[in-house]
Amino acid sequence: MSFEVGKTIGIIGGGHEAIGLTLAAKQLGLKVLLYVEEQDDTVRSLGIPVIEGAYDDLSHLREFAGKCQVVTYTSKRLDPDLLIKLSHETSFPQNPDLLYLEQDSFLEKALYEAADVPILPYESVVRQEELPTAIDHIGFPCILKAARFIDREKAASVVLRENEDVDDPGVARIFDHGTAILETWVPDAKIISIMTCQNNNGASVLYPVAQHQYVDRELKYTITPGRLSTDQIISAQRIADQLSTRFQTVGIIVIQFLVSNYGNLTVLHASNRPTMVGDYSQDVTTNSHYTCHIRALVDLPLPRIELFSLAINMPVTEGNITYVTEKFATEDTWRGSFHDKDQTQVPSVMGSVTISAATKKELQHLFEQLQAAYEAEKIS
Repeated sequence: MSFEVGKTIGIIGGGHEAIGLTLAAKQLGLKVLLYVEEQDDTVRSLGIPVIEGAYDDLSHLREFAGKCQVVTYTSKRLDPDLLIKLSHETSFPQNPDLLYLEQDSFLEKALYEAADVPILPYESVVRQEELPTAIDHIGFPCILKAARFIDREKAASVVLRENEDVDDPGVARIFDHGTAILETWVPDAKIISIMTCQNNNGASVLYPVAQHQYVDRELKYTITPGRLSTDQIISAQRIADQLSTRFQTVGIIVIQFLVSNYGNLTVLHASNRPTMVGDYSQDVTTNSHYTCHIRALVDLPLPRIELFSLAINMPVTEGNITYVTEKFATEDTWRGSFHDKDQTQVPSVMGSVTISAATKKELQHLFEQLQAAYEAEKIS
């Protein structure tokens, strides 16, 4: 799709990320049409036209796509085959095969191996009785996960540190959902990400490396730039370039890595859509990842990306909203945006805030303040 004010972009999926994409599209003069499954999705608060339907309803999706000049998505629950069929109805410049990376661990690992990027050692485990043999190959400590990402919401991953852990009730729950993947566990590893955005012509831009803190798979905060060595940053950028070349897609690519205590990087996950890990870009870079994604989809030149402040970004949730709003109302370094409670996500997300810092020392002080707030249970 070539850019023209007044054309319609369709977004399949709702939630916090759909709000970010919608606002970015409206700033460029584009009309937005949303397609969501949930009647109480928070995107309805924007007053944008919404079509409600199942993500596997091809007929309904085709009707939606026929009203749009270009389509993108925020939900990882979509069937890639349906997106291929929608590309016959409208422009869909992203590579639908990349959705498999967010749905199946083994397809994800196979693509990373083909791209010759570093990943953690892993084994496929079809039945629970095969687990001891797989552990012999991987060694302790290791982590057992459901092979399909959607099943991890029903059966939490289990870290195995010794033979007795095989009898953990959580292990059986994982196998109740089918094949599992056993992977090396890296204690005390950092989780970082780098975003790249590319267009139809293969041109791309890079965002700075960010560092993330998760608790029970829930993103707590993001520090930008990540506290890494120059060699690690260069390595992350090189891997991002390798994968973006391999993916042959358009728009934002978010690549997450593990960094061991020895400084080694391994690829964790990649996705071809804006996610909350990049929300810092709305407040402390020259162009947000939402804006860059939209520009790539409509064939606008990719903007120059510059980080103009050190920062910590936090999702706004029920566990921190009181603390966040109090700080937001009194501190001039706190910026961000809020929206209605999103009933469709767990935990419910109500926006994001970014705390800027002028120096590394100031950034460290802000980080220590947040840690103290967690310890005092002002934030959960």
